[in-house]
Amino acid sequence: MPYVGRDAASFTTVVDVTVSDDLTVTDDASIGGNLTIDGTLSTATGIVHLGDTNTSLDFGADTQTFFSGAVKNLNLTTGGAVFNEDSADIDFRVESNGNANMLFVDGGNDAVGIGNNNPADYGALIDNLVVGTTSGNNGITIASGTDSGGRLCFADNTSSPQRGMIEYSHASDSMLFNANGSTRLKISSEGYVTQTNLPFLLGRGNDNTATRTLANNNLFFNTAQGSQVAMSITGSSSVTGGGSHGITYASGNGKFTVPVAGKYFIEGRLRYASATDAAVSVAINTNGNNALAYVILQCTEATTLVVSGVANLAANDFITFSNISGGDRVFFNADAHSGVSIFLIG
Repeated sequence: MPYVGRDAASFTTVVDVTVSDDLTVTDDASIGGNLTIDGTLSTATGIVHLGDTNTSLDFGADTQTFFSGAVKNLNLTTGGAVFNEDSADIDFRVESNGNANMLFVDGGNDAVGIGNNNPADYGALIDNLVVGTTSGNNGITIASGTDSGGRLCFADNTSSPQRGMIEYSHASDSMLFNANGSTRLKISSEGYVTQTNLPFLLGRGNDNTATRTLANNNLFFNTAQGSQVAMSITGSSSVTGGGSHGITYASGNGKFTVPVAGKYFIEGRLRYASATDAAVSVAINTNGNNALAYVILQCTEATTLVVSGVANLAANDFITFSNISGGDRVFFNADAHSGVSIFLIG
């Protein structure tokens, strides 16, 4: 049977009571045992952990806020849910059936892990999102429609965000790589690789004079030596097949300069223009070193010498072609007699 009494401090003490109707408490109330409510518990401001007043569930106008040790862990509003709104150094972890760290947000290091609880260990430049660990197989899948594409983009603004991109086109089963906002390399479904804007140069002789004499070590296509005329790169009404992209030619010194590092195929076609019996040798030089490739022929009549080679070059390295016959030699320098081909191949 309920007991109602009053202690020395004038507090009402109720022992073992059942209330079958609404109960309103207008002052402090302390419950030492269990409280069972079959209906609704209404509170104006919140619920506070007894003896731990900085751990609570607070209510506001259409808001709920969970505090643990004065840290605002979770804030719920009609507009959404925010974890750790006050930017405390606390982590957020979601556990799946087989992975304790299925989703892990490292609050102190501003990093996110999927299946990983130490994403910051992988370096400050690449720890925004870390997937998997160093154990077992891990991966990410981008699923798209059979006539659509899946993309991984790299952006530095929002007006033209696809500055860099890796795209798989399911319509053509091809892989595309973009740089500077445009496709630069494509791998077809057959495995063929095509690349745009590869550095190349195709030059042709452009000298209608019958012959030009070059001294030993003179450079071909150098207007400062042997009274030569500059070769044609762009082509003209009388010279066809010329053109270039990236690789530059300077007629004043006969140098062909490459724009980027890589492996280049280089070929020169040079025609000896005399019937005099002589040894004729021409060379491909890189950065002034006559070590890449050369050809030597014993000529008794006009003869075309073709010299070619492959060189690993750095950006702004240059290529020249020279007469290394040991003395003066006479060469044709017309379109049909001389030319240069340079291609980046790897």
